[in-house]
Amino acid sequence: MKNSKKKYLTLAAMTAVMGCLASCGGSDGGNSSKITTVDIMLFNGTAGIDFMNKCTQRFQELHKNTSFEEGKTGINFKIRSAKGISFNTEMRTSGDDIFMYEGVPDIYSLSAQKFLLNLDDIVEPMKDKIEPDLLKRISGNDGSYYALPHYEWFPGVSYDKDLFDEKNLYFADPSVSIDDKEEYNGNYGKAYFIADKSVTKSVGPNGIRGDYDDGLPSSLEEFNILCDKMMSDFNISPLLLCGSGTYYSWYLPIAMWASLTGGDGMRNVYCNWTNQEVEVVTGYSDENIFRSDSGLKKPTTEKIVLNDENGYKMYNMANRYYSMAFFEMALKNEWIDKEQLANANGTPTEADNWFINGHNSKRYGMLWDGSYWCHEAAAEFATYDKVHASEKTSNVSPRHISFMPLPTQLTGQVEEGKGKKPTLMNVGNTVTFANSRVARNGKEKAVKEFLKFMYSNDELAAFSELTGLTAPIDYTYDASKLGNTYYDDLATYRKDADVIQCASDSPRFKKNYDSFYMSYGMTLNHFTAPDGTALTDAYLNAMQHYNCDAKYIFEQTNITKANWDKMKQ
Repeated sequence: MKNSKKKYLTLAAMTAVMGCLASCGGSDGGNSSKITTVDIMLFNGTAGIDFMNKCTQRFQELHKNTSFEEGKTGINFKIRSAKGISFNTEMRTSGDDIFMYEGVPDIYSLSAQKFLLNLDDIVEPMKDKIEPDLLKRISGNDGSYYALPHYEWFPGVSYDKDLFDEKNLYFADPSVSIDDKEEYNGNYGKAYFIADKSVTKSVGPNGIRGDYDDGLPSSLEEFNILCDKMMSDFNISPLLLCGSGTYYSWYLPIAMWASLTGGDGMRNVYCNWTNQEVEVVTGYSDENIFRSDSGLKKPTTEKIVLNDENGYKMYNMANRYYSMAFFEMALKNEWIDKEQLANANGTPTEADNWFINGHNSKRYGMLWDGSYWCHEAAAEFATYDKVHASEKTSNVSPRHISFMPLPTQLTGQVEEGKGKKPTLMNVGNTVTFANSRVARNGKEKAVKEFLKFMYSNDELAAFSELTGLTAPIDYTYDASKLGNTYYDDLATYRKDADVIQCASDSPRFKKNYDSFYMSYGMTLNHFTAPDGTALTDAYLNAMQHYNCDAKYIFEQTNITKANWDKMKQ
């Protein structure tokens, strides 16, 4: 049956490209004076060059007899990938015509410097299909549009549904009789789990009975209890983070902070001020959190409403501290698999394989990664399918793994009707844009026609059907072509969630975009260790090798009032 979904393009088709240059087209190549050549630069990330090659080839075939420049017929593309780009330099020096890049590009600043091609004629006809918040992201200093949104992805963890089902790792509903639930009284409190799959699960983080998050930990306290139970009762490693993964060790702390805080609270981190009160840290008591001997000090807090005057306290939210403290505790408790962490060269692919197929008879509860990881793990799922071929009765993998809704409160269990809408941070935050020089070098027509083609429903669908990634644009695609239930589950979760986009009309935000965006290289990952070492690769390395604890990192990554006041100038 065809699963046609309104979708949002997610993580990385255009993102990863592994080669230096890839040329598509006939024997004339990219240097022919008889054919128009368009140069494309993609973010070197996860999904590879496959989609862009296919997309450009389809466009080439469609326009093999079209003249985009006087005296030339047809079109050719040269595609390369890059990472760590300074676009203030790149726009001046590179020969690329079209860019697709995660997070970093500051469209407001680049347009003010006249680096970007005006795309009003492309965006305006499809504006109603783009998520409204993102119109702020793609607009320039003059109010015109200079970019298009592309794939999104979210930080967090994915959980092994097969393992959870097998071991009954779901919290029981309070109404369940004592005979139908199992008491667990461990190091982090007492809780009741279902005794078998017929037992009613708790309502989960969103407080709604009978949906996708039933039985999952609704509070950070329950999350701790779950991790403790996994390790104590079943010798399961609760969390798996690849050994070289310090550069994305920020994923779970950011995701946990957002989930505990909720959408209205998290909108503040992009200067979209709401009337939602948030708790901020004012100091620390002598009491410990999580357990009496944790060594993690309980913060003293106050509730405030953030605004343009006190917005420097946005990173001082107590929920960010609790999320960092969980990270420190999980590391000390070896809830994060120590064998994988011991190998500094351990790759995401290796971690994916361990998570899907097990390793040395060991199993893992949750994979610490972005929502994009499933696309990267196609070969590992194929290995599982080959081993378990007799269990496969359709074109869908028998392996069931889902992106995990996270806790929405600190303690206890969410009651029915009293949960919180899930909150997802779009840190993929990818944009597509063109260098303004194409208006002068004769390529403008070719560039714009290709962008219109790439953002047609058919091509957006082709992207999602190849990669499982989606864009915050209204379009339909056939999810059955992906062959993995992970994507259906993620679509359901995303549809229910409050997705926070990195965009704002705030002058402070627009003029200081580099200080606010959340992705690789963000300011929240930049701080100085106690020995004076400048750290830029997130939190795992700091905790393991530089004597940084959660409290230290939390305090070092807050915004000072002095820096806040400078941003206003």
